[in-house]
Amino acid sequence: MPTASDAATSPPPDDATSSPAGAAASTLAELDDVLLGGPRTLTLRDLASRIDAPLDFVRLYWQTLGLPHPEADDVVFTEQDADAVGRMSRMIRERGFALRTASSLTRALGHTADRLALWQVEALVEDMATRYGLDDTSARLLVLDRLADLAPLLEAQLVHAWRRQLAAIAGRLAADYGEQRTSGADREGLPLARAVGFADMVSFTRRTAGLGSTDLSEFVQRFEYAARNVVTNAGGRVVKTIGDAVLFVADDVVTGARVALGLARELGGERSSASWPPGGSPRARGA
Repeated sequence: MPTASDAATSPPPDDATSSPAGAAASTLAELDDVLLGGPRTLTLRDLASRIDAPLDFVRLYWQTLGLPHPEADDVVFTEQDADAVGRMSRMIRERGFALRTASSLTRALGHTADRLALWQVEALVEDMATRYGLDDTSARLLVLDRLADLAPLLEAQLVHAWRRQLAAIAGRLAADYGEQRTSGADREGLPLARAVGFADMVSFTRRTAGLGSTDLSEFVQRFEYAARNVVTNAGGRVVKTIGDAVLFVADDVVTGARVALGLARELGGERSSASWPPGGSPRARGA
């Protein structure tokens, strides 16, 4: 009998990418059931009526989430959408949050979820294309076909990662402010001392000029992977990566220096160029 591992490594069925228009429509309906909890039967006006809130509030929530702006009578929402807007409305009323605070929290969710979903889908496309030898279009249609099965797994990992990150931040807050409370810190000074660093590749344009799209993507991904490993292993945190650069923060100068030295060692030429795509290993400079 075939096993789960056999299914994971075997090529997709012959009809997996056939009749793309009909298959895509059917798949989107299935995805609405899995991701949105059911069909799209509500409008913006319906959402406002459900939660007894102004239409402008519901529209602001949707826009702040970073999603397309529908007209007030477009039927594009589900019961889960109504629940989400209702939770935000209750948070403002019952918890006393200002509208500005609620908007900031919603914007953070929308921005992060947009980047995360795109990253995950592109990673899956690359995996399908490589594993099954598919062209880009076929790989994307296959990912679309399998998203309904993969979404619950991705959701569970997202919740776990978010909880772990929130717990880590809570631990840092407890340590930082607990120490300040007992040390008579200057109330007029900055709340926390931090070390901030920035490193980028030397001559990135010249080093990557001859690379194809696949090699360039692999080169940048290896840089980001190596930089994140160095930063986190040394006790720092990555603020963001921008192609050929990484911005990091550390809780103290010693940790910041440890991160900087680690980046210099890892990306400063000591790493074997054999582990990087054509163009050689990147050399980093920092500030």
